[in-house]
Amino acid sequence: MNEWVVAVSVDKIQTFLTQAFHSHIQERQSEDATLKEIINSSDQISRGFFETIKDNFPENAMNWLLRCSGVSVFTIKLPEKELEKRLNELFVQYYLNSRGNQLIRWIYFP
Repeated sequence: MNEWVVAVSVDKIQTFLTQAFHSHIQERQSEDATLKEIINSSDQISRGFFETIKDNFPENAMNWLLRCSGVSVFTIKLPEKELEKRLNELFVQYYLNSRGNQLIRWIYFP
């Protein structure tokens, strides 16, 4: 079983935040409510992203190298087919939950 360096990022973040902003403008929400929605959307991207990764990969096999908003780099020991399967599931999960507004990109190497 190889140890892999895996980098995962959320793509289309600006589109996601812009849609949150525009939906409040269309609903004629107050500036305060719009700002709260943008903050909540940003928090969803950062915290939700890490929680989703932790849920999709065995944490006892992971070693975090970098975590910042929308980006995660870690090492993990898994068979390559299992790693690919989990990354593909992560992509589908994000795509469906965001209705196509967010995509996951990744790269891994030994």
